[in-house]
Amino acid sequence: MSDPKPTVYHADPHTRAKHQILEAYLARWLPILDRSTANMNRPGQRLLYFDGFAGAGEYEGQVPGSPQVPIDVVESHAHEFKCPVEVRLVEKRTDRVTRLRDILKQKKAKLLKRDAITICEPVEGDCEEEAMKLISECQARAIAWARVLLLGPVRVFVVFDGARSRDSRA
Repeated sequence: MSDPKPTVYHADPHTRAKHQILEAYLARWLPILDRSTANMNRPGQRLLYFDGFAGAGEYEGQVPGSPQVPIDVVESHAHEFKCPVEVRLVEKRTDRVTRLRDILKQKKAKLLKRDAITICEPVEGDCEEEAMKLISECQARAIAWARVLLLGPVRVFVVFDGARSRDSRA
């Protein structure tokens, strides 16, 4: 089913509420995950934020979309991150990916905590396919990402510890 909405559209009240909850959640849990990850003492360890339904990155009136939430949380947080937060974004629609790239370019230019956050180039593709590629990549290369958060219509939290993974659906 195709999405009939324009590239950028009005943020409904439930969407704004969802982003407030996400912001509060990340503000509380990213430092906790960072501390527990840093205690694992694995070189190159990272925290990974994955948004499989990234959209255009903003709504009408320049209301920030979900891709901006983790960036803003890390940038404004008093916590000094030992493990960088890597932001990976996926969006199916070309027009939205184009808009998202423009927004992220502006965000990257203004970053103050460059060592604390890495913003990857958004991928145009299907959430499930890209998530499976990422999981396979992590497992095949034993990449030291401690946590993977997949956020979208169905929230899935995947915790990697070596080659094992666990997922829980909310």
